[in-house]
Amino acid sequence: MLLLDTCTLLWLADDRARLSRPVLEMLACGDSIALSAISIFEIGTKLRKNKLTLTTDLATWTTGVLKRYDIDTIALSWPVAELASRLPPIHNDPFDRLIIATALSVDATLLTPDVNINRYPGLRVVW
Repeated sequence: MLLLDTCTLLWLADDRARLSRPVLEMLACGDSIALSAISIFEIGTKLRKNKLTLTTDLATWTTGVLKRYDIDTIALSWPVAELASRLPPIHNDPFDRLIIATALSVDATLLTPDVNINRYPGLRVVW
């Protein structure tokens, strides 16, 4: 399973040129693609703070992108939240810590350009 980081989802949907060749190859290989529900909350937070714009409202955009790329969502669970709280303090962003914990909990390869995330032991990262 491939898990998209929030920026990877945004670039997949609206700016594919920013995705690396290895990520594009991974996405084309036929593995299932998933997204942590926390990514939608992160996007909504960036919209509210005017740090991001979308071509439509968040619900419509999300529904369209998930359908177009056949992306499953992974709900935030208390075991994932608990795991995120125990991760080494390599990354301080709570959104990223929850995405990392999600990837670890479902044994997914995380597609992210964030070099700090790659430092977590046991986590498979591709960029």
